[in-house]
Amino acid sequence: QAAFVHPGCLSTQDDLDRMAVKVAAAEQPWKGSWDILVGNSWFYYNQGPEAVATVCVDSGTCGSNYMTLARDAHRAYQCALRWQGSGNTAYADKAVQIMNAWASTHTAWDGNTNVSLRSGLYGYQFACAGELMRDYSGWNSTDVAAFQQYMIDQFAAINQSFLYYKHGTVEEHYWSNWTLSNVASLMAIGVLCDDQY
Repeated sequence: QAAFVHPGCLSTQDDLDRMAVKVAAAEQPWKGSWDILVGNSWFYYNQGPEAVATVCVDSGTCGSNYMTLARDAHRAYQCALRWQGSGNTAYADKAVQIMNAWASTHTAWDGNTNVSLRSGLYGYQFACAGELMRDYSGWNSTDVAAFQQYMIDQFAAINQSFLYYKHGTVEEHYWSNWTLSNVASLMAIGVLCDDQY
């Protein structure tokens, strides 16, 4: 079997290295985009993870708390990008803290069929965040493995079920964002978990 060259999710390592060089040199448009990332008022760097055991979507036993997952997946990805662009390990540590918290806390979903959409959207973003952190020495291998398994159990399983069964509806029932987000999530989880098949 040929040597495996890791593809990355949204960004290859060459992309990330180029970003860091361009940002450090204050070259445009890279620096302008970096400034938007750094100036994001929704970033909440000083806030701890919002992990919950059951993510509820639009209904269910816990009302509708899925925005805690949305915010943390977003924050983990932004922290991972900021680490890649600046080398500042405080952001790497925050991304790891968020991902570890969810992997050790989130065990179930509840709610209506919108669970399938949310698992696609946030599964993709979380897997991309994990991929950006793959080589960080501060993320120990046991925690990496736990996060990979979490992504398989709590996201990939739902992604696959939706793509196969579409909740028993006709193929045309769901808009393309449902299918595409679940495909993207499965692909990103495959990258994160080194699944070549």
